Amino acid sequence: MIRNIPGWMLVALLLPLGATPLQKPAPEGKITVNGVVTDPTTGTPVPNATIQLIVGNPGDRPAHSATTRDDGNFTVKDVTEGRYRITVSRPGFTTPKGFEQSNVGDFPGYCRVLTLTAQTSSIPIRLSLIRASTISGRVFDERGDPRSSVTMLLLEKGYNSSGEPILTQATGTTRTRTDDRGEYEFRQLRPGEYYISAEGGTPRVVPTFYPNAATMEHALPVVVGEGRDVGGIDLKTGLERGVNVKLKLTGTQALPPESFDFKDKFGSSFSANWKDAGGGTFLLSAIPRGDYDMSIFMALSNPVRLFSHRIHISVSDRDMDLGTVNVNSQVSVPGRVRVPLGAAIPQGVQLFAIDNGIGVPPFARVQSDGSFLLEGVSLGRYVVSPATSNTSDFYIKSVIYGSRQVDGTGFTIDGPPPGPLEITMDQPAGKVEGIVRDAKNEPVAYGRVVLVPDIGHRGNPTLYLYEITDEQGRFSFARVPPSQYSALSWQYTPPNAYKNAEFLERYLKSAVTVDVKGGMPTSVELRSQQ
Repeated sequence: MIRNIPGWMLVALLLPLGATPLQKPAPEGKITVNGVVTDPTTGTPVPNATIQLIVGNPGDRPAHSATTRDDGNFTVKDVTEGRYRITVSRPGFTTPKGFEQSNVGDFPGYCRVLTLTAQTSSIPIRLSLIRASTISGRVFDERGDPRSSVTMLLLEKGYNSSGEPILTQATGTTRTRTDDRGEYEFRQLRPGEYYISAEGGTPRVVPTFYPNAATMEHALPVVVGEGRDVGGIDLKTGLERGVNVKLKLTGTQALPPESFDFKDKFGSSFSANWKDAGGGTFLLSAIPRGDYDMSIFMALSNPVRLFSHRIHISVSDRDMDLGTVNVNSQVSVPGRVRVPLGAAIPQGVQLFAIDNGIGVPPFARVQSDGSFLLEGVSLGRYVVSPATSNTSDFYIKSVIYGSRQVDGTGFTIDGPPPGPLEITMDQPAGKVEGIVRDAKNEPVAYGRVVLVPDIGHRGNPTLYLYEITDEQGRFSFARVPPSQYSALSWQYTPPNAYKNAEFLERYLKSAVTVDVKGGMPTSVELRSQQ
């Protein structure tokens, strides 16, 4: 789920500047925090920026706040030691890319977290703001009249959890509506390439990408520089008529559906409006033109869980009858977990779908002899994960399915299993730690560090290991399966981009090779990629 974050809650890049003493002692149990806000492009100070220290979640009342002076400096007094989200904002400014940090400890979501103590408070922090940009335009109908109440989306290229390219909502004002004049505006934007789409409205319009493209394949990006206002991004849309799709569900798993979900190759998805016509026949209405993977989600009552059946369809401008769709699409997969003599058996085994949207991941309890039975498994491509405690030093050594070793590639379940799923685990795992420096040999705070598996294991997205450096540029990976890895680091990279082969190919020549041994720490120093 994508969460819209107000501009005032955007969090800033924290970089140590060097130790300076506090101007005067703080009250007992309290500390004083000093820092400066600058524009990293020009190096000039940013006055009148609001600094907030938040203890809870974004949107909570800040515990402390301050405003930068004319020289960009600020002081926050009487701060209780602890962990805080630190945010900085000013109208017309935004934070640079590389700022968001997700799921940090008990602070989920987009944030920058800082631990403040009597020792760390003596080091001023540097916060960065850049001038924000806007994109604006108008939406017209076929006659050239303005369309009001049309939903406008701001999109940018990204990657899903398997590294496949998709479109995702951008940072900033990512959704808005046209007014009575058909005008719209996206604000608080960072520099980059964006895609604009129009949809919805009353009456509904045909989903349209700038400039007047029916599909993403023919869309053009809008390129935005720092502090630029890009106008005249106009679109012309027709009314959405869509087509009706008819199908009949048969088979032992043909239960009443929960939803019919459509997803195109760019990752855009929607749930169709549908009705039960009786006799296992269903009518789906107003499906836009395009090529889709359609997932039919159904609910099992014992156990209570969702499963899906997926088919590919191409929707043109005419109503379609898909005929009979057989949904005998679930199987049971037996297996066994093997561990070293005397070691504890993992609690369970879970499958994770590589091609997203297969439903709730199947889970099975592991018996005392290591056997398990995964029931109600939808057809699709999977990787396996054992349920172990967070303190466990185990790792998956190999996975065998149908006499093939599949731990590096995942495996496809396309019918009754050819044999048991054999999982071999071992211990101890390894550890990788180190520091990231930039071209000036300075530590890179909050940089992205990735351990890329060897080429034979890059088909399994769960084997790519990811961490974020701390304020001193240091990082640590625990419970690393012994193997050879390529280590890379960036100040910023789109989430999951490092799992994409085309993206990765540009950087692998400069990667550092890391040989991880079980039970042994490995140290490495990395240079941040540009």
